[in-house]
Amino acid sequence: MIRNKAPYNSYWIDAIVLIAVVGLVVYVVYRVNTVLVYNWDWSFIPGYLFRWDEELQSYAPNLLMKGLFTTIRLAIWSIILAAILGFIMGVMRTSSRLFPRMLSRLYVELIRNIPPVVFIFVFYFFISSQITPLLGLDDISIDSSPLTLKVLDFLLGPPELLSNVVAGIICLALFEGAYVTEIVRVGIQSISKGQVEAGMSIGLSRL
Repeated sequence: MIRNKAPYNSYWIDAIVLIAVVGLVVYVVYRVNTVLVYNWDWSFIPGYLFRWDEELQSYAPNLLMKGLFTTIRLAIWSIILAAILGFIMGVMRTSSRLFPRMLSRLYVELIRNIPPVVFIFVFYFFISSQITPLLGLDDISIDSSPLTLKVLDFLLGPPELLSNVVAGIICLALFEGAYVTEIVRVGIQSISKGQVEAGMSIGLSRL
């Protein structure tokens, strides 16, 4: 068996490139330490993770941890809602009727052709500001029982920020749902007519 050996000069080229990259990193670190003369102080970061609560006499999540929990909540609820919306729209994309196909295609093309930052900005400041008052989300933190507030706080975060969280969930779900729609459409259309007939021939239903 003949083995293809790389030219000897290529090893020298790799070595020169590696030395150049390491030298560049060392130079940048040196310039940062000598020119900026900035001493990084990370000692206050733990205080933003947890804080001492005088009422509870224990540590409670602070800004960074609250932000992390809010991000996780937004991700979970938006994924669930996007999966439901994407499945419905994906089935509509493969419908034999014109109106469901056009409606779902309009949704996909509209969402996917708008930049995410622009979509979030328009939805939050113009659309959600009109929807959330109709849902009465701002009054929940005032009229709800303590148990309801605890459940909402666990599932969606602070009740006083409920309208903001719901707007974020809907916004992300609409954006993600457009991509889920295409995945569902491709999955359904990948099943050929012959595969359906073969399945029905062995006793399976069309569904």
